[in-house]
Amino acid sequence: MKSLNIDPDKQGLATEPTALFIDKVEVTTYQGKVNNIGPVVATISIIESIYSTSLLFEIGIKDQSNLIEDLPFIGQEKVTIFARKKGLDDEAEKEITLDFKVTEIPTYARGESLNEQVYVIKGISEFAYNNFFKKICRSYREPAATEIEKILVKDLLLPEDKFNVTGDDISKSKGVINIQRPLTAAEFFRASAFDEKGSPFMLFQTLNGNVNFISLAQMLSTETNAEYGGAYYLAKNINAAPGGEKAYAQKRKNIISIESKLNLSKINQARAGAFASQINTLDWSNKSYRTQSFNYFGVENKNVSLDGNKTFSRDDTVFDTPLDSLFESHTEYLSQNQFAHPGFDNYGTLVRRNKASSNSYNALLETFTHDIRLPGDLQLNAGRKIRINFPKAKDPTNLPQSDLTDELISGTFLITSCAHVIQGGEYFCDIRVKRDSFSIDLQDETNVGTADRTVSSIKGVII
Repeated sequence: MKSLNIDPDKQGLATEPTALFIDKVEVTTYQGKVNNIGPVVATISIIESIYSTSLLFEIGIKDQSNLIEDLPFIGQEKVTIFARKKGLDDEAEKEITLDFKVTEIPTYARGESLNEQVYVIKGISEFAYNNFFKKICRSYREPAATEIEKILVKDLLLPEDKFNVTGDDISKSKGVINIQRPLTAAEFFRASAFDEKGSPFMLFQTLNGNVNFISLAQMLSTETNAEYGGAYYLAKNINAAPGGEKAYAQKRKNIISIESKLNLSKINQARAGAFASQINTLDWSNKSYRTQSFNYFGVENKNVSLDGNKTFSRDDTVFDTPLDSLFESHTEYLSQNQFAHPGFDNYGTLVRRNKASSNSYNALLETFTHDIRLPGDLQLNAGRKIRINFPKAKDPTNLPQSDLTDELISGTFLITSCAHVIQGGEYFCDIRVKRDSFSIDLQDETNVGTADRTVSSIKGVII
């Protein structure tokens, strides 16, 4: 695969931020033979997402040597990608070596040329591939992080040093994993996990090969990694001489393209439980029924957010009631049996304790969404934070220097997914970023006090 904008005198040195040096793309056949297919690879896409346990990969091949038969490709191959990058800004060289198992070859085409064929190969990480050939069934009694580690390391053979836990998982229950795929069981535990701030956990793999079990609150509170846009929103605004370190640094901040779904739907967020909700629980052990009402302003430590300001106004009401008191906007019905395992919570009891708060964290993250193409960066990973500055849609010559940024749609964002795309010899990152709060402060007329608001109200009824 040809890599553009690489200094021929300094192998691997990127002279443009969109350059990435591909050392080789190896295919290991079912017979154990290793072949470098880099010269026939036209495109590579590696996708990471906080909502996906495994990396996904896709390569496009333009074959003029009948490789599909000569290897041959039969759908049982391993693909290893070796890549590295070092730019003009003297950053430390970054390297990746990633192994994937082929899952399918879904697309094949022939053009007018008799000696050329094109096809696509898709795959996933090896531990995720193993998942489809095994089922597990056993009892459990440890916190979610411990049980997930057992599944990934012991059942799916992920190297132990590739599993990372960040955040204090305080979920613990006792029960039985019924007969199911290992990653289905891992999702079962992830869905019940939460930290001391009531934040849910995410389970996902990043470009370094690590599988991360990390709380959303932890991701929101980490340092912001990079800043994009502003004066360098478009490539034509680069004012430095081409080919030098200054131009390279400016281009790294460039937003190449953007196609956003802003969301800003209070209806959808309310229906998902962002502002208020009601959890109704039936306990089979004593035939009691209780209702737990969740209020956005009643949550302890709810200040864990990206930009710190709330996303709705209490001045605009429905039925003369602010959004955070409309508990029936989102309702759920759960069951539990608190006598199932004396001394332990069962799964239903554990979920009831944190379901409303987890729903709120996840729904608030849908406040803003941007889909953006940026210059390639091996450290633009899912779960990282970046700052994006959008210039105002006004003539900047009529604005003071301190008032050039649109503060509403700009701000700090969480990368929820990143597709590392190499096409035409250039490297881009197609990222989706989300935000759970506004940069601007909504000045409500209503005087809201949070100290005396109740997180939940419980009532029991014998049926």
